[in-house]
Amino acid sequence: MKIEIEWNDFSNPEERLIAISEAIDEAGNCLSDANWSGSYSFLMCFGNSIPLRIRSNKPESIRKLGDKTTYAIDRWSETGIGLFVIRTSSRFHMRDIYPSKSIQEWTNYDGENVNSIFFHYYEGHYGNGSLWREVRNARNYNHSVGDAVRGYFQRNYWMSAMENIVRRDDDGNEQLRDFNYRILDENGDVVVDIGRKGEEDWNHCTPIGNKFLGGRDGGDE
Repeated sequence: MKIEIEWNDFSNPEERLIAISEAIDEAGNCLSDANWSGSYSFLMCFGNSIPLRIRSNKPESIRKLGDKTTYAIDRWSETGIGLFVIRTSSRFHMRDIYPSKSIQEWTNYDGENVNSIFFHYYEGHYGNGSLWREVRNARNYNHSVGDAVRGYFQRNYWMSAMENIVRRDDDGNEQLRDFNYRILDENGDVVVDIGRKGEEDWNHCTPIGNKFLGGRDGGDE
């Protein structure tokens, strides 16, 4: 499950806090109703400081938020920007918890180098082809699944990555799988949105997103 709350959709901090509280309760119900121990993450972006990513593989803590998380939510309600994102997953391992984070170096018009932070989300099926092999290898070697997915899209997107996210049945027939890959920048804005649902597929990239896909990565943290 992924829940997004847009800062500008509400007129005051109190309304944002109510929306966040309801979203956390919904996410908590998702985790408690499942028959597995999953994980969750919060992503908050601010206009006056770097974004904050909170991840946990202790599902019960989503209903028992610590002081740091509570303070961050209050601060986002006051001075946040863009999207507040809650994501739950059936996967328990920290290496499987989205969003994956990357840092890319840019050169401003005045020649100054600037590091920009990006957050990567993947939802849906990996298929059983090349993307699934990379995800499986990441899990086998205790590497970040999010980083593996990001690397796959950077290397393969312009070479029809979307067509490769398929499942092959026992007779070798291909079935396209639903998925969504999104990248948010440090302002909580979506710069890449690629996906498929049923017979519909889409590819929305900002100029920064087009540069990011297939571009040189400035490194991870």
